[in-house]
Amino acid sequence: MTLIPLKGSNSPLSRIVSFHVSPLYEMTASLHTLAQTSTPEPFAEWVEEIIAKFHSERLIKEWEYFKPVFRYGIPGIFDPVQKQALHSDTDLYSYIVHLETREFQNSLAPLLQSWSQHHEMPPIAEDVHTDPDYVKGRFSLFLSSYWQLLFAAIWDRIAPLFDQEAEKLQAACRDIPALTAFLQDVCPSLTYLDDQLQFAIPISDSAQKTEHILLYPSHFFRSTPFLFQKGSGVHVQYTLG
Repeated sequence: MTLIPLKGSNSPLSRIVSFHVSPLYEMTASLHTLAQTSTPEPFAEWVEEIIAKFHSERLIKEWEYFKPVFRYGIPGIFDPVQKQALHSDTDLYSYIVHLETREFQNSLAPLLQSWSQHHEMPPIAEDVHTDPDYVKGRFSLFLSSYWQLLFAAIWDRIAPLFDQEAEKLQAACRDIPALTAFLQDVCPSLTYLDDQLQFAIPISDSAQKTEHILLYPSHFFRSTPFLFQKGSGVHVQYTLG
């Protein structure tokens, strides 16, 4: 159990909890949703619409090539904890182009291995081994095209959901009971120890002093809350709603 002490009764609660949104992560989470054999219930019609647009925009061949990367997860290079600042297709293209080739390879490797445990080895698995720079360039072009042609409009539709969540958190920071209720709604296993003025998080103790909670909501990635500690913060990734 990891404990996060309050700074003091007069300290703003907003210093304890912060809120982060990564459009880049949300875009790749949408591709993870598209890659599933069984579409999560809220997205059935959306998936049909996007696949149809892949055909009309002549992106379906590229999508079939890269789908094995997204079936069993999201590449670590899109970690929302590290990639909060990327907000446009220009940012995205520059980020991937300048990404170390070995980091790119290492990010795809476990996902392609998971695919190969259930399916035949896909062409991308051989290509990323023999010519990773070719795959990286092709990957950047596919993601940039997806962003420009499809995801930018999707982001415009879902961005207000994140704004509303941020407003809910801001309102919850008015007092400890309201913040506790908000955090328990996000992550039911989180508790507030009233007698100790501390939040308790169900992850292993760390030698690093824990001082704050960082929240990463997602519209597309459907999962139970994912908690991990990094530095002095506990990071909580969860599904909106």
